Amino acid sequence: MNPVLGILLRLVLLYVFFLILLRISGKRTISLGKLGSRENLSPGTSFDFVIALIASDLPDDIIFGEVPVAQGVVAIGTLLSLHVLVSFLAYQVPFIGRLVDGKPQLMMQAGEPHYPTMRRERISALEFDAELRLKSIDDLAQVKEAWLEPTGTVSIARQPFAKAVQRADVHKNGSE
Repeated sequence: MNPVLGILLRLVLLYVFFLILLRISGKRTISLGKLGSRENLSPGTSFDFVIALIASDLPDDIIFGEVPVAQGVVAIGTLLSLHVLVSFLAYQVPFIGRLVDGKPQLMMQAGEPHYPTMRRERISALEFDAELRLKSIDDLAQVKEAWLEPTGTVSIARQPFAKAVQRADVHKNGSE
């Protein structure tokens, strides 16, 4: 087999394998189980994580002479081309976008945890409570909705009564 064709085939298969593996393992794999941590390994989606994982090893092989420079350039060029192609398709075709990046999952609504989603995403009530505390929420009733994003982070919309007071709120009540 042609060495360049072998590189292309192995890289595409490795890319697809990692992408499937990460999609199966769930969103918390991307953030290494540290939902609220600022120390997440990857702030992006599983797609971004796969690119970072593969791309981080390619220059080493070239620098240390484990593969010829030409083959390394082909591998890096293939990876970047694959990244651009999949990014474009994910943007243009919503189905592919959901397949590659996933979609947000509702974790809580009107102060009530959505346990089926928590089980499916393998997030315990203790971990979710810790995430709420990190976002300065001490009462579940303060949460209008909480979503587990494709990046593995949690987005929270507060109930109107739980939002911080703004300057405009003072003027609404007629007092200054």
